[in-house]
Amino acid sequence: MKVYIQTDIEGVAGVTFFENRTDNTPRAYEHGQRMRVLLTGEVNAAVRGAFDSGATEVLVNDNHGTGYNILFEDLDPRCEIIHGRNCSGPAWMPELDDSFDALVLVGHHAMANTPGALLQHSRWEINGGKLFLSEASMAAALAGDLGVPSVFVSGDNLLVAEVSEKVTGIQAAVVKKALSPYQARSRTP
Repeated sequence: MKVYIQTDIEGVAGVTFFENRTDNTPRAYEHGQRMRVLLTGEVNAAVRGAFDSGATEVLVNDNHGTGYNILFEDLDPRCEIIHGRNCSGPAWMPELDDSFDALVLVGHHAMANTPGALLQHSRWEINGGKLFLSEASMAAALAGDLGVPSVFVSGDNLLVAEVSEKVTGIQAAVVKKALSPYQARSRTP
């Protein structure tokens, strides 16, 4: 069984504000590194879960920002990772095709304009504004178009509610509850 893991960082437990890539202070660096450690931990949990469920191959897509967030040297050695940015072609879910048996979504956040959401951003409008999709829902739709079912999502409570409403039968883990745009009640690792 082949599993594709699509990651983001804003929905990871313990992450409550955006990384500032223009701030070169030691504090900003430490914050960014802490976010990466937390993301790597959640990705490793998903990789373990995939292999424990019978996966024979797991491909992780480091999809936040630069595409170089997961601590490569700390990643479960049984998986492979796509990282960095492809500026010359389709890059959002590289190498995802119909040979995969499952899509797993880790560390995702609520879409833009979600009332009360934490770190909300990104939103696709479909059918003239009749349907709105978060990054996670769009990933699930793209995978579904290839015949790859979305089987698991993790993130904040509002993201999980949105994806669960749109993706029948998906399993979910709420790792934090949004309290305001930059505050959450998080589960511990």
